[in-house]
Amino acid sequence: MFKSFTIENFRCFKRLELPRLGRINLIAGRNDVGKTSLLEAIFLHLHPTDPRQSVKVDFFRGVLRADADADKTWGWLFHGRSVGQKSVLVSVAADGTRTLEIQLTPGGAAALLELRFRDSLGRESRTRGRLSSPSPTEPAGVFRETFERSSKDPNDPERMGLPPCLFYSSFYMNPSEEANYLDVLVRQRREGEVVEAIRKLDPRVSGVSLGFQAGAPVIYVDVALRERIPMAYLGDGATRLLRYLVGICNCRDAVVLIDEVENGFHHSILADVWRALDTACRNANVQLFATTHSWECIRAAAETFKDADEAAFAFHRLEQTPEGVKAVTAAPQAIEAAVASGFEVR
Repeated sequence: MFKSFTIENFRCFKRLELPRLGRINLIAGRNDVGKTSLLEAIFLHLHPTDPRQSVKVDFFRGVLRADADADKTWGWLFHGRSVGQKSVLVSVAADGTRTLEIQLTPGGAAALLELRFRDSLGRESRTRGRLSSPSPTEPAGVFRETFERSSKDPNDPERMGLPPCLFYSSFYMNPSEEANYLDVLVRQRREGEVVEAIRKLDPRVSGVSLGFQAGAPVIYVDVALRERIPMAYLGDGATRLLRYLVGICNCRDAVVLIDEVENGFHHSILADVWRALDTACRNANVQLFATTHSWECIRAAAETFKDADEAAFAFHRLEQTPEGVKAVTAAPQAIEAAVASGFEVR
């Protein structure tokens, strides 16, 4: 798990430091302060050899096609569109430091994006990519022009020793992908982990299974009716939570990113949502980063984690200052006290 994360020259961040991270990380702040951009920085850092992901983060925002002028597509990755400077993303974990440098060589349709990765164990890679013309069936295409690496991780050379990563966007869900995750859990006889967590929100749930509807894979849920029902019929809140839980339970030792985690949930059940997410993350050894605009979501997290230590939960409030966006990090007990006193923490 990451202990700290630093961003330079990326999106709205000139420099942002998160010096202390927990297993569960809740990120708040005003609109347009950079909450989603922080998740995107972590996502790209965890895909240091795949330039296609630099287009996928726009897809998460609802931008479904890349601009033919690659300078416009990739230029927004850099603070103030300062494409002459590198974006630098640095994580520190128990096993060392990892650095990803992102650099754009402008050139319109011929623009070249280069990713340079290195870690304190001596692993290095350099990957370059150019945007290709989008096909009718894909939002955008990227091909690798060159792929060079001075050393490899023998266990997973593509990931360079980094954990897997899931990004749950506020714009985009993929039911087929979630069905595939459940299929893995069922084959491993681990679907009970999902049921254990979802029951904190809906005690009626006694089982989940995989089936097909109109030829497409569908997750079915047992809620003590005559037959199991498709997940989508549970309602938005339960459906969203079940999607999160299936992904978390399937991806052990991963990093999971959820944008606007409060979406779809009534404020009265947010504490149950946090308990379910916490259970799943602990069981799967997952580190979670979630953003929110909601005071009720923060209050529910403060209540859920009031007895947790600093390694279990951290609250990060992004603030716009004359020097740029800064992060203020607080422990669970400090957030509980601030919420109780009515202090503005969003």
